[in-house]
Amino acid sequence: MIELSWWQAAFLGAVQGFTEFLPISSSGHLALAHVALGLKELPLSFDILTHMGTLAAVGIFFWPKILRTDFKYWFQVGIATIPAVIVGFLGKDAIEATTYSRLMLTVGFLMSALFLFIAQQLLEQEKTDEVRHPFIEFWNNMLVRVRDLSKGKEKKPGVLQSFMIGVMQALALLPSVSRSGTTLLGALLTGMPREEAFTFIFLMSVPAILGANILDGIDVWQSGELAFIPWGSYAIGVVVAAITGILSLRFFKVLVERAKFTTFAWYLVFVAFLSFFLV
Repeated sequence: MIELSWWQAAFLGAVQGFTEFLPISSSGHLALAHVALGLKELPLSFDILTHMGTLAAVGIFFWPKILRTDFKYWFQVGIATIPAVIVGFLGKDAIEATTYSRLMLTVGFLMSALFLFIAQQLLEQEKTDEVRHPFIEFWNNMLVRVRDLSKGKEKKPGVLQSFMIGVMQALALLPSVSRSGTTLLGALLTGMPREEAFTFIFLMSVPAILGANILDGIDVWQSGELAFIPWGSYAIGVVVAAITGILSLRFFKVLVERAKFTTFAWYLVFVAFLSFFLV
């Protein structure tokens, strides 16, 4: 097993925590961080544990909301999880094989950037109630029926809304495609208000992350990797991932409220070209 120092664990935990919830793709940035540290063969167990750290961040940040959430809401979360479960189960090996692919990393970052540019337009439109871009007008026309079926801008998502956002989450299984940015766009395209979109897209990440970790955990258990885990450095990575995850959630909430995504979109364009030439 590869030796992982405490500072490497802390650094990777911070990358995981900050990028898991910001719209810049944690998987893509972790892949770049692994390449930079020469840790492409990093044990799966570390990835699982740091994901559990960010999952704990979601639980802590949204705990008041979780306590008030009824069964109907969690049912919609379950509907939103279905596409990712199907894609993850059928395409797990293919997706993992492209983790360090130069082409996939580049395309994924550029796709995430495009989604953020569109989300920015939608958030600005929500403030002014004006259509400012032909693409937004196109989606307004295409999604009239979706919004009618899901009863428009309700606080709680409808079944059709949930499933469409889930399709976007499944797309984010691809390397370097941002889950938060992609699902935010999906929520906004279905007419969900920004405040509810912020909460829903992160609560729907809970079963997705938990399910993926359970499947990966079975592989780790069967491989016997647990007997060789350096628990000290791993614990540092998990704690750092949880703390930075909470900070990241707070920051992302501000970004959604103020509609400030253009800078992140251009940053992703820069990272896309960087990954193309350096990976």
